[in-house]
Amino acid sequence: MNHRRSDLRPTRPGFGRVRGSQQLGSLIKAPFALLVCLASFQLAHSSAVSRELLAWDGLSNPNKFPPYYCDTRPKGSPFYLRPSYTVVEDRVVCLDVKTRQPEIESICNDMDFYKLEIEVNPKCTLGIKYVHVNGVLTTLPAFETFGPQNSRALIKCPNINLDINNASDAQICLTLSENCPSMNELCPSGVTQYSFEDEVKTTTMNGNKVYTFTFKVSDPIDTDNSCAFTDLYKAEFWTSRACQKRTVVNAYINGIKVTPMWDARTGVWRVAQLNMNNITAAGATVGLELDATSNCPTLRSLCNRMGGKCVYSLFNKKRDCCPVGENLYSLTSGYDR
Repeated sequence: MNHRRSDLRPTRPGFGRVRGSQQLGSLIKAPFALLVCLASFQLAHSSAVSRELLAWDGLSNPNKFPPYYCDTRPKGSPFYLRPSYTVVEDRVVCLDVKTRQPEIESICNDMDFYKLEIEVNPKCTLGIKYVHVNGVLTTLPAFETFGPQNSRALIKCPNINLDINNASDAQICLTLSENCPSMNELCPSGVTQYSFEDEVKTTTMNGNKVYTFTFKVSDPIDTDNSCAFTDLYKAEFWTSRACQKRTVVNAYINGIKVTPMWDARTGVWRVAQLNMNNITAAGATVGLELDATSNCPTLRSLCNRMGGKCVYSLFNKKRDCCPVGENLYSLTSGYDR
């Protein structure tokens, strides 16, 4: 991918900290949500509160993430991750840390930020090679399995060593491994049941190419999450800003023509009124017909904002669940390259 590089100052394996909002604006940004990769903040081992929490047997709650008895309510923590990540270069993504006033009383109200744990695809045993905090290399991450028959996995990133005084706008950068080179491959199936199959079917209609995405329905990774068994109402595709209003001339839901919606402000094409559930969505399709005379007549050009990868988000009707995924078909199929 031809990501634009900012003026990064090299440190040890990896890169320097990305400084300033202007530099961040020059980088390619992609959606990142904890709906896709579940993350957990943990206290420093040296604190008394940490000893109290760690006194519980971590295996007592083996089927949840994180697999320990601790307070996992986000509103009780002073820390959170900004809901987007910055792609600095191939296999390097950066997360911004933010602080806030806790909204509920919790043992975590006065916590520090010692360790970040991320639930990952079990195949990503070396999914994260290096971790940098504000450009400084930290302790190498560790892979661990948990859950029934060790079917789930997490990666521990210790020695983050932030507190309420220095955490706001701090940056955690992850160098991903060759076997799991993107967040889409690093993270397990989402909290919701819905995603698109890898293959996209290509046909021609009225001289235009029609690209048809097929839904698949999987078991959610966190059945207690409110988004685990929700409905499927809308699909959004994050596209190149060069793909203006006339690019997608028609959309199709299970072969039935509908009118797509273009948001020029965000560069997003929307196909709404899917009105599906976990039964009717399996094998259902959404098609995009691209105008052959437009700036973006092919899937690769439509998705050029992310180097040819199609980034999409699927919404429920209440719009409080919006898992993000990537489809690499336009890069791997050899079609319309």
